[in-house]
Amino acid sequence: MAIPEDQNDSHQDPQSTAQPEEKNKTQQDPQTTAQLEKLQLEIADLRWKVRWVYKVAQVTSIIVAIVAVFAFLWNLYQFNDQQRRNAQMAEEAKKKEADAVDRELKKPVRERQLAITFEISNIAATIAARPPEDEERKKAETRFRELYMGPRILLEDKTNIYQKMIEFVDCLDKKEPCDSESWQSWKLEQLSQHLTNRCRGGLGLAWDIEGLDSPKDDNPVPP
Repeated sequence: MAIPEDQNDSHQDPQSTAQPEEKNKTQQDPQTTAQLEKLQLEIADLRWKVRWVYKVAQVTSIIVAIVAVFAFLWNLYQFNDQQRRNAQMAEEAKKKEADAVDRELKKPVRERQLAITFEISNIAATIAARPPEDEERKKAETRFRELYMGPRILLEDKTNIYQKMIEFVDCLDKKEPCDSESWQSWKLEQLSQHLTNRCRGGLGLAWDIEGLDSPKDDNPVPP
């Protein structure tokens, strides 16, 4: 039995219509795949950029924080250093002021000590240079004994001036070895020089003057 042509054609229509659609799908797949790959690459690139931007932002934040802390510590150090300098300057100014007041308070005593020291040296030289019968020497001996008994106590006797004055007075009283006129004349000269050396050393210590010091050995040597 033969199949009508119309029925045969109708049976084959679905296959004929399905083939173009499959062909279209196969034609669209590469394009879609390429777009998907491109989109994935763009997303990956965007993620990479976002990740690095985030890391750079983190590092930048850390650096900014470190710089801020360093600036704070530096300013704190400068402030403390300036405060220390101000305190030191104030302390030095206070000390200078106190020293100036102390010098002014001690000035009359220092001047009196200076006058007594020079007077002892001058009178001892006058006694040693003049003969026993000279009137000026007699006045000088009286004044020397007065200084010995009283004003010499005002001296800062760090160089043992008093001991030399005792030896000088003992020689005036003709105690040994000044029991003879020749020995007395010689030793008074020696004691006058030694007493002046001790006065010079006392001035150096009292007034803080370099080069004014007493010799270590000032014992007289007989002629």
